[in-house]
Amino acid sequence: DYITISIVILPCPAGFVMNNSSLSCKCDPSLFIKYVYICNIDDQTLSKSGSAWIGYNSQGNLSVINLCPFDYCTSTSTINVLNFDSQCNYSRQGVACGQCPGNLSMTFGSSQCKPCSNEYLLLVIVFAFMGITLIA
Repeated sequence: DYITISIVILPCPAGFVMNNSSLSCKCDPSLFIKYVYICNIDDQTLSKSGSAWIGYNSQGNLSVINLCPFDYCTSTSTINVLNFDSQCNYSRQGVACGQCPGNLSMTFGSSQCKPCSNEYLLLVIVFAFMGITLIA
């Protein structure tokens, strides 16, 4: 009688690569050199330097943007690799926190995502009035 045991090795999470000698996940060396200074596989976090953004680009590849646009990213240095949007401010999401989700849009004069409205149409009236005043 033989006992068969199947072992499935799951892929490493983003920011980690398989160490073939120990069959365990380790920090991806390409990230560790410049942007990440601590990798913790136990809680699947990366501790990053400065205002770098780490996440998936539109092609689905893990990417690093050295300087996240002003006020788009949080100042936290530790991010969870299962939720890259956690490093974004004001409900922002996506590559370099450059998108507003769903029915939210970027507000005039701010980097915050807020519900869409037609209040901007009041600016058309103000600018039209100012234009007529300046011409007259």
